[in-house]
Amino acid sequence: MLLTMKLEAKRKKTFMPSPERIEKVEESMERLMQVVEERNCAVRELKTGQREVAPKIYTYNMFGEKVWRRLKEWPIPYHMNRKVQHERYSYYPLVVPFIRRRKELERKKLRVKAVKEKAYKRRLKLKFPHADIEI
Repeated sequence: MLLTMKLEAKRKKTFMPSPERIEKVEESMERLMQVVEERNCAVRELKTGQREVAPKIYTYNMFGEKVWRRLKEWPIPYHMNRKVQHERYSYYPLVVPFIRRRKELERKKLRVKAVKEKAYKRRLKLKFPHADIEI
């Protein structure tokens, strides 16, 4: 509502009445969010015994890409459940050549970007010889 009033005042080319209200509302909302987060942490600590949100680890998806995965509880412990380990967080050997090609393309893009940046700096140095530009 306050932001709408601010835009309307801007449209009419007048001053917004008491603009400090926006800052007060933002501050009070930050405090509310802090209280909500503290309560969520307390509930999480009661339920799981951990204060922080569920931890994440890097794993591979079915295409061989590294992705963040949030850890969760399993009916059978994850380290004992070989079926889930194999099916969910591994990739097939046939994917390996495609992973290699994808990484090669990523490296090529980085090289092309570096070459373009170097050429750009070289052109700038020619145009402005006294500028402090490192090539």
